Amino acid sequence: MSSEASKDGKNANSAGRKPYNDVQSAARFPVKLPIAVKSDAGVRPSETQNISANGVLFEVDADMPIGSPVDFTISLPADV
Repeated sequence: MSSEASKDGKNANSAGRKPYNDVQSAARFPVKLPIAVKSDAGVRPSETQNISANGVLFEVDADMPIGSPVDFTISLPADV
């Protein structure tokens, strides 16, 4: 899913969702880790794009309705 910048400095994605501020409340780290995402659409493999103390950013190539429950498992390397 991609984001587009609007005139007022906020972002809105191509799915037509409400804009959001691009300001994050915690530092985000570009960490690529394997992830398994489970939803009503099934289990899909993916990879994290970045991680912060407040959340994880990842993309999945499956339709998931807004507000639907999602479980995910991140595989951390043994040396972490």
